[in-house]
This record gives sequence, structure tokens and C-alpha cells, in this order.
Amino acid sequence: MAENVTVKQTTGLQQAVVFSVDVNDVVCLAVVARYCDNNLIYEELCCLIPLDGTVKGVKIITAFVSYFENQNININKIFFVATDAAPAMVGKNKGFVKLLQDHIGHQVLSFHCIIYQESLCVKILSLCLNSVMETVIKIVNFIVSRSSLIHRQLNSLLQEMESAYVDLPLYSNVRWIS
Repeated sequence: MAENVTVKQTTGLQQAVVFSVDVNDVVCLAVVARYCDNNLIYEELCCLIPLDGTVKGVKIITAFVSYFENQNININKIFFVATDAAPAMVGKNKGFVKLLQDHIGHQVLSFHCIIYQESLCVKILSLCLNSVMETVIKIVNFIVSRSSLIHRQLNSLLQEMESAYVDLPLYSNVRWIS
């Protein structure tokens, strides 16, 4: 079954006109691709690549390119990359995004993870919205981190309701990065 999923995903990415990826520089490089196949949009975890030692943009791009080349997926189709704001990812000269653009020969749209942008906007726009966001964060974090029973019950409820979302992400505070 796992081989079937990998083959289907690889075929979908190979045939996609364009696709985007999320890349995070943690001990494991997690690559999530979004792509269209037969008028359906997929968001799939492509790979988790372990990275040892210090994590630099060169190490990330090497692992990233190697994975896609081994799967025979043309990374020149990438048009959008969402990353965290670590220097290894967004560094002006040696960050992953810059090295990716150099490798594929064209610019890509690059954004910091969208939830962070939303959070920062809420903090600036309105004290009223900020208080709402703080309440939502407290509830989400309580459900996800402190009560496994409530968390499982919520996941079951979301599945029964055929919700687009089947879980809540654990939220941590975001600050402006100078």
C-alpha cells in the first residue's frame, strides 16, 4: 500500500504543471508538496530527510534536490516555497530559497509560514482581534497539549462531520524577526 501511495504521488508531481513545497530546517527536513492531478488538489508529505550536524542552506538544497532527482520529479516546476525564517532557509546569498532559485534558474514566490503572518497582522491591527486570537490560542493549546482524551474526542468529531481539518495544530507565539 505504501508503494502505491508513493507511486501515485510521484506520478502526480511528475505530471503537474507547477507545484509548491513547504520546507523547514529541523533535524529532519520535512518536504510537503501541493499539486493538482485530475482536477483534484493534493497536499502530501513527500519526505522526511534526516540532516546531521549543522544545518546550512547548502546541506538542505543538496538533500532536497537529491530526493526529487531520485524520484525523477522535475523541480523546475516549483513556483512557491513556504519556509520558516531560519537563515539557512531564507539567507540572502546561501539560504535554501536562494540556492533553489539558482539551481532551477528562475525566481520562486517565497513566504514565511502563513500562520505566522496572520498572527503578526492580528497583533498589529487591533487589540480586539488580539484578545480573540489569545483566547483561541489558549483553547487550541489546551486541547492539543494537556488533554489527550478531549483531543481524541475532538478529532473524532471533526472526522464525523467530514471537516476539511481533522486536527488542531499546537500554536506557539510569534515575534517580529529583525
